[in-house]
Amino acid sequence: MNKSKNIITVLAVVVIILVVFIIYSINLQMNNKEILKYKQNMIDMEFKYQLGESAACFSRDFTGGNNTNYESCVGTVAAASAVSKPSSYEATNDLIDVGLDGLFKAMINGDKKEIVIGKAEKIRNIFIKLNLDPTDIETTAELNNLVASLYK
Repeated sequence: MNKSKNIITVLAVVVIILVVFIIYSINLQMNNKEILKYKQNMIDMEFKYQLGESAACFSRDFTGGNNTNYESCVGTVAAASAVSKPSSYEATNDLIDVGLDGLFKAMINGDKKEIVIGKAEKIRNIFIKLNLDPTDIETTAELNNLVASLYK
């Protein structure tokens, strides 16, 4: 009899430990999901912010020999390009990272600088639309077409 009581006691302790471990694991998993959701929201907000900053940059004056405004635009487009891939908008608008990367590469190409500056208003309008709706596939196609036109 004593032996069966010990076995029942040991089994009860094991079950209690197992239940505590399972509850702890579920709680940890739920917290991790919330953390991932928070991080994804932060990435998406940063992406939209960089799209807005890029739109603002392309409304600046690029004339007068001062390269600062143009270099600032290069930086914001590079930032938007970098954060586009991990954003949740990439799942819906698959080519947005391609367009942003292509524009960035054209901007750092010395032969394309004047062409980019000549299309600054059009580029600004594209960034305004993308800032309002980063999932807009038509505007992304417009960006990709503009980038392709830079190489003609």
